[in-house]
Amino acid sequence: MYVKWPNDLVVVEGQGFRKLGGILIEVEELEDSRAVLIGLGVNLSQPPDELAATAISLEEIWATSINPEPLRQTISHTLRSTHDRFIHSAGFSVFRDDWHARSAFAAGKTELVIEIGEDTL
Repeated sequence: MYVKWPNDLVVVEGQGFRKLGGILIEVEELEDSRAVLIGLGVNLSQPPDELAATAISLEEIWATSINPEPLRQTISHTLRSTHDRFIHSAGFSVFRDDWHARSAFAAGKTELVIEIGEDTL
């Protein structure tokens, strides 16, 4: 699984990718602190036929049905421990290499094609 800027979780397949989920982060400035709300959506079961070419599910990847509660617990635990590492370290710099390694747009993983009329770049 890779991250496609700014907030998609994708599975890279050849030169393309299919969306597995997404991340939403909102920041609320309070009087003397800041609150961060993180939402994470993951496709657990097969997408409708009309989305099959652009979306993928954990059920399809692992060829089994997914129990959402253990997955939720795992994600929640991982987010908490990652948050703690972020807060008690040098911030994003600790995660930069991991972020780049999981980017769907890393060199060699994605080809950008721009079509303008009959021309393709």
